[in-house]
Parts: sequence; structure tokens; C-alpha cells
Amino acid sequence: MTDPGPRGLTSPQGNHLIPLADAAAMTARFRSRNPGEVRAWLFDRRAFDALMAQTGCAGIRIYRAVKEDGSDQLVVVGTDTTGNDLAPASSSGDGLVMEWGWPCPPLCGAPSALGG
Repeated sequence: MTDPGPRGLTSPQGNHLIPLADAAAMTARFRSRNPGEVRAWLFDRRAFDALMAQTGCAGIRIYRAVKEDGSDQLVVVGTDTTGNDLAPASSSGDGLVMEWGWPCPPLCGAPSALGG
């Protein structure tokens, strides 16, 4: 990857941790700008464990997607050390990809700094 990402990073590797206060401010800003929108998706850990257990998996890419019924969803795929998807170039091939995250709302946890 040659395009600098957040904070000038040029590699998909690195420390993606941010202070909770920064994350809370960003999620609050999203909720303010997008009232009534899905604000989060919940995935079971086993799905991420299965992606990360793939040979050569070094990261995870999350795609925004739209289901047939028009609702928003996320599609998640493992990536290699150079940021390439661990999925075939053709959609007719096999690849470990996940979705079916549970949207919030309506399936939100207890109030938190991130969810409001």
C-alpha cells in the first residue's frame, strides 16, 4: 500500500489503538450526524478467530455492503502482510468471508462510552 492512511501510515501494519476519549468523540459525532442509522455491528469472536487462523492472514479488511433488502451490512475478509484480500479475484471461487453481523440498533449492548 502506498497511500498514506490515518496519521500518515503507509503500511496496513501498525498499532491501531486510540484513546477511548477519541473513539467516544468519533462515535458520538457519527450518531449526531446520522440519527436513526445503524451505528455498530456485533460479530462473534469465533468468526474473527477463523479469519485470523487462515494461512498467511495478517489483518482484516471490513467492507461496507448493502443486502438485497437494502439494509446496510459489513463484509469482512482476512488480508495478507501486504494488505491483499485473502479471497480469490473471482466471486465464483472459494474464500473465507464473513457477514451477518448483528446491527445496533436494534441489538445494542448496555450503554457505553462508544455506543451512547
